[in-house]
Amino acid sequence: MIYKILFITESPETVNELRRMESEEIGKDIKFLFTKDRSEALQIVSEDRVIGIVADLRYSKFDTRDFLDLLQHNFPNVFRLCLTSPYEREKTLLLAKKFHRSIKFPLNHKELSRTLRDLVKLFNHNLDAVLVEKINSLGPVPVLPEIYLRIQNELSRPSFSMNRIAEIIQTDPLMVARILHIAHSSYYNIPAGVTNLLQALNFLGMDIIKTLVLYVKIFSLNNVSPQTQAVLKEVKIHSMNVAKNSKAIMEKETKDKKAIELAYITGLLHDIGKIVLLQFNEHVKNPNYASNIHGFSSFEFENASYGISHVQVGIYILKLWGFQDEIIEAVASHHDSRILKGKNVSLKETLFIANAFCYDKSELTADISESYGSEKFDQWDHLFNDDIRPALDLPI
Repeated sequence: MIYKILFITESPETVNELRRMESEEIGKDIKFLFTKDRSEALQIVSEDRVIGIVADLRYSKFDTRDFLDLLQHNFPNVFRLCLTSPYEREKTLLLAKKFHRSIKFPLNHKELSRTLRDLVKLFNHNLDAVLVEKINSLGPVPVLPEIYLRIQNELSRPSFSMNRIAEIIQTDPLMVARILHIAHSSYYNIPAGVTNLLQALNFLGMDIIKTLVLYVKIFSLNNVSPQTQAVLKEVKIHSMNVAKNSKAIMEKETKDKKAIELAYITGLLHDIGKIVLLQFNEHVKNPNYASNIHGFSSFEFENASYGISHVQVGIYILKLWGFQDEIIEAVASHHDSRILKGKNVSLKETLFIANAFCYDKSELTADISESYGSEKFDQWDHLFNDDIRPALDLPI
């Protein structure tokens, strides 16, 4: 499939630069279209399957609200982006709500390419502009916690310090207590001699630690009702259980430490979209959400009630946060039994299987047994019942 992006600009220099970029740096699956006339732009969008429009705000023709309103009204599913310069700050702020993303001049080719790739991936996950706007209208989209960003920044240094990472985490005593509590559970089998945070960091590794930091922070909502807090705690416990089960399954399938860590991380994050929907439900007060949120078919209830599911919200949040595609693909399909291939067990299959066992639904486990055979199913079943289920009440 060819994904078309329409650029609306009067600058020949910009058009030439983008044409060179298209031919040298953009894959063959993305095609650039150009126009300098807004009437022609509307015609192109109506005739071609354009997934994104990029308007150059440096030219007065495209700062008018009537054109942008027309664009939004006639083609609500198309992503809207703008090209801006430092001199257009006032105009950009005025029109900020009309666009999904802004791109600054001078053009950073790597950043622009990544932005367009993100649009393609959202489009392929059935997340068009309408659904993205719906997600943003639900309420505040969670941002990466400051402590997570500080750890990320330290890790990006050519020679990062584990002592410095420990110092960053120690600025939040509650975070230290929770990480050590989780780390010293029987599940991790940390040696008895590991008694402090720095030792735990070295034992668990930074990918796991970073995700635990994120997990503790994002599952902490303020100013919500006791009922929502109780439901949130259940979602939090379920996420930890799926993470443990995902890790255990992957350990059976491979010795690759990175793959095992990735399975654990994906399990922790797979239901992150429910946090946004829980916050939204605080305002709409749907009394049925709390009783439907934990079912394997919760996404069907969410679609019927809110027009969006926690799966779609989760895809969007993880894409915004810059998580790798493999994690996002797994989160996108963790309710879709069609991914069960019956061959080598991928990350997304591992997540689906771990999630299904935690829900303990016979029709799901029957699908798994049929896809992978009774022998492998029995291995996973014994693994879950003997090693994972006894620890499902892990305090967090």
